[in-house]
Amino acid sequence: MRYFFHIETDNELLEDLDGTEAPSAQAAYDDAVAAVQEMLIEALWFGEEPTGTGILILNEHGWQVGKVRYADHQPVTSRRHGSAPNITLHS
Repeated sequence: MRYFFHIETDNELLEDLDGTEAPSAQAAYDDAVAAVQEMLIEALWFGEEPTGTGILILNEHGWQVGKVRYADHQPVTSRRHGSAPNITLHS
């Protein structure tokens, strides 16, 4: 199935028009987490803020099947001690 990773900002949605094939919603979620981590590392490397607040995962039917928030995947040093990421995955 094809999944689309739309970047959510405070005031708009940057749509992924191409999408990517994944065998399941969980695999698409894992890909989105990897993408968020890569975006955060890149932003940190260049001393910038990442674009957006997270990634919305939609399937090819337009249904939201998950969401990955940047705040949940910040480097460990920036998280409060003992906090756990808030993961949202819709079946």
